[in-house]
Amino acid sequence: RTVTISVFPHDSVLMTASSEHDRISPLFDEEDPIGQVQELLRCATQPLTNKEVHELYEKGLGDAERWVVEEAKRTKLRDELLRNEARAAEWMSHDDDVDSDNK
Repeated sequence: RTVTISVFPHDSVLMTASSEHDRISPLFDEEDPIGQVQELLRCATQPLTNKEVHELYEKGLGDAERWVVEEAKRTKLRDELLRNEARAAEWMSHDDDVDSDNK
């Protein structure tokens, strides 16, 4: 499994090395995608104030937290599905045992 992390929105830089649910990055700004990328490039290439660095860090932390929450939901759903499949298989097996006892 490959999880990619980018300071740029994956949609704006076309990073495709991982599945969509395995991407940590800022959300794509549909209202101003060019401005978003320009601001991130400015942050990467020009000196920042301590306040700007802290804000950038907090945004990245928020991106990571959003991914963790979504991953937890996805994992919980997958685990529930696997448990339900196991219960169904057990029930079907039990049903087959009852049928063979009745013959």
